[in-house]
Amino acid sequence: GQGGHQRTCCLVVAPAPPLSSQPMSEVLFKFKSDIEYSSHSLGALSEISVADLKQAITAAKGVPAAFGLVLTNATTSEVYADAAAVPSGARLLLRRVPRSLASGGGAKCDDSLPPCSPSPLPPPP
Repeated sequence: GQGGHQRTCCLVVAPAPPLSSQPMSEVLFKFKSDIEYSSHSLGALSEISVADLKQAITAAKGVPAAFGLVLTNATTSEVYADAAAVPSGARLLLRRVPRSLASGGGAKCDDSLPPCSPSPLPPPP
């Protein structure tokens, strides 16, 4: 029988694809007035801090310095506090607000908003 010997023609191992062909992790975001989502690449990261993402979006979209951003998860309606992290693949709805309202995140919750996620930092004494 010929079953004993291996054919050598097909044992060539293909080189691993370069990292750039891996699906990039990214976060999708849009303002209410936008039709399409824009994407922000996270590179090899699995999440990005809300503060970093706000900075990147502000720069990319030319948001005036007088305004801050409120990030809401389009799927779960969760409002992200500045101390939170946004996971890769999240779809975010953005709202421009006066900067005085944008900082503080989940610390000051308003009854008219969806429940804020608890702030990881204890309130100052």
